[in-house]
Amino acid sequence: MSSSGDIGHSQFFLVRLWSDPAGDGKVEWHGRLQHVLSGEAHSFGNLTMLIDLLLAVLPAASPAEDLHGHDGERAPPEAT
Repeated sequence: MSSSGDIGHSQFFLVRLWSDPAGDGKVEWHGRLQHVLSGEAHSFGNLTMLIDLLLAVLPAASPAEDLHGHDGERAPPEAT
C-alpha cells in the first residue's frame, strides 16, 4: 500500500446515486459516474452497469488483478 500522500496511479471519480419508484414498494437505483479531472461522465441504471463502466474507463489491469484487486474471483452475492 502506498503512503497517504502518494496518489500514484489513482483515479478520482464522483458517483451520484438516486432512486426512482419501481412499483410494489421497490425502488430502482440509477446514477452517474464522472471522472473528476477530465469531466467525462456516464450514466448507469444499476450497480452492475457501474462496475462495467469502471472497468471500461480504468487503465487495463492484469487479468489476475482486475478491479477486484485479487485473483479475479468475485465474492459470492449475499443472500437476501
